[in-house]
Amino acid sequence: MKNNYEELLPVDPIGAINKMKENYWRYFNTMYRFNSYEPGLDDKRRKALEDPNGKVACRDPYVEMLPEYQSMGKKLPECIASDPELKAVFEAFP
Repeated sequence: MKNNYEELLPVDPIGAINKMKENYWRYFNTMYRFNSYEPGLDDKRRKALEDPNGKVACRDPYVEMLPEYQSMGKKLPECIASDPELKAVFEAFP
C-alpha cells in the first residue's frame, strides 16, 4: 500500500518533504505537551526546535541538479582496457 509521500515525492519532492515535516510536528506537539508543568514551556520548545538558524529537529532538503552526461558508447571493461593508468588501478584489486 502506497502512502501519499510515495506518490508525491516524484512529482513534488520539496512539497512531500514539507508535508512529512508538518505531520511530524503535528505528532510531536500532540505527544509531548509541557504546559502542565510550566506555562509557556511548549512555546519555548517549539521556538527552539523550529529556529531556522538552529536546525535542531531537521534540516532543509539538499537538492542537487546533476548534468546529463553524454555516453561514450563503451562498456566499463573497454574503458579500463583503453587507459593504462586505469587498468593498473583495477588490476591492483583481486
